[in-house]
Amino acid sequence: MAANNPPRTVPARSNLVIFDDLRRYFGMKPASRARRPVPRVRCYICQDQTSEIAHPALATLTTANANDPNAAASSSSSEETEPPNSQTGVVLPCGHMFHASCWEPYPATAGFPLLLPHGNSPPLLCPHCRISLVFTTFPEFCVETAHIYDIPETSIPHVRTHIPQTVGEWRKEYLARRSSRRHIPVDEQGNGLPDAEEEQEEEEEEERWTLGRFCNGCRLDRAEGMANCIADIREMTPWDCARERVTGTLAATYFDDEIDLAYPGWEASGGDVNAVRGEPGWQEEMDFVVGNLRKVLRKEGNTWKGEKPGPESQAAGGGG
Repeated sequence: MAANNPPRTVPARSNLVIFDDLRRYFGMKPASRARRPVPRVRCYICQDQTSEIAHPALATLTTANANDPNAAASSSSSEETEPPNSQTGVVLPCGHMFHASCWEPYPATAGFPLLLPHGNSPPLLCPHCRISLVFTTFPEFCVETAHIYDIPETSIPHVRTHIPQTVGEWRKEYLARRSSRRHIPVDEQGNGLPDAEEEQEEEEEEERWTLGRFCNGCRLDRAEGMANCIADIREMTPWDCARERVTGTLAATYFDDEIDLAYPGWEASGGDVNAVRGEPGWQEEMDFVVGNLRKVLRKEGNTWKGEKPGPESQAAGGGG
């Protein structure tokens, strides 16, 4: 006599905190995703148990099964009822998610009552993990907040590709690559020792996800200022507009990677003006410098420094 199989238990909806897990869920094949419960994302700031953060899979839930703790995702449901109560959400560089309406007033109310030396700005931290969300606290650099992305509510591809890699995703990817190395130096106790090449790689990897000195808006402002500076020097001394004079003036204010926008090869040459090309051309400073930066931003794509320039910005970049 055949034994009776126990009824299949449907897993409860999982509560997600990190965007990494939500991106992983939408990275599954549709058939695999349909067999799993729709994730529930709640806001850590308001901690409202009756409102979720909106994402594309909520449309597959009905009001009837949204409040059922054993409700499973069913993309084939034919019931025409409303999805659960939800609001637009945002994601931070650390991957934590919040209601957009809760996050909007948070930066203005989350300041710390302390005085930082040299007139520096107080840091803005994630409400959950306390990671810094500002580029720097030094007024001579960018004190803006990292670009915050809305969580797409209808487009699954945008969940996977529109939002940049979070700090957690970067660390997991980087550690996986390190562990797959064939040879890692070890000490007498068998502990891994970073060699010079590994240390350099780690520094380069950290550059990928750290905010850096400036947001994209500041980078564009500085590029425009640099272009105007080059044009002014040439206008004042048209008979003495050698690269040595211009690049020497820029080096006092701008970084090598910024000067490289105007004089390709400057950074690689270590500041040797004899090794770089004599660009930008006369009266083409703005189009050349800002156009080159827009090329860089489009290549970088969406980052926590800001979104890549759209078609309007491409047209404004002088074909750059």
